[in-house]
Amino acid sequence: MSTITSRRRFCAVIALCGLGTLGVFRSHKNRVATISWEPNTEPDIAGYRIYYGTAPGNYSTKIDVGNKTTALLNLKDQLGYYFAVTAYNSSGVESNYSAEAVL
Repeated sequence: MSTITSRRRFCAVIALCGLGTLGVFRSHKNRVATISWEPNTEPDIAGYRIYYGTAPGNYSTKIDVGNKTTALLNLKDQLGYYFAVTAYNSSGVESNYSAEAVL
């Protein structure tokens, strides 16, 4: 995982198995995180789910974003969130979690 830090933005970028690269960006001013990834190239992908929480591997929130590859998330705290993404196909079969990104 590589991390880029500046005064206004934190960025965590990791490789996702089968999904490309996951990026998490957040502005300290408005506490909104943008999470994005490259689409899965399998022909029957129906959508993606974002999982996140405040402990590694323990995701308390799940969001189905459909076939989008970017989402805006309103976060309560400044830092300390862990993110993973899954893809699911038209039959409803869901992939394993991606590698985890930390913000």
